[in-house]
Amino acid sequence: ILFHPLVNKELENIARLELQKLADRLKGQSIELVVNDDIVSFLVEKGNDPQFGGRSINRAIQNEVENLIAKKIVSGEAGPGSKIEIKREELV
Repeated sequence: ILFHPLVNKELENIARLELQKLADRLKGQSIELVVNDDIVSFLVEKGNDPQFGGRSINRAIQNEVENLIAKKIVSGEAGPGSKIEIKREELV
C-alpha cells in the first residue's frame, strides 16, 4: 500500500477535529475552549511530519495546547465557568 503525505488542508481538518474533542472534554469541566484559525495554523506548522501524518498533530496538541490548559487550570487562571482562548504567542 502506498501512502501519500497529507496536505495542509487535511492536517488542518485533523487539528480542528482533535481540538473539538479536547473542547468536548473541557466542557465536562464547564470550561469553554475557543479554537481559532491562528492556533490551527500553528499546530499544522508544529506538527507537520510527513512520516507520521496526523499522529504528529495529536502530539503537537498534547505538548502545546493541553499542557498550557493544564497550567492555566492548576494556577487557578482557568476553572469551571471560564473561557479559554489560546493565543499563538502563548504557545511559542
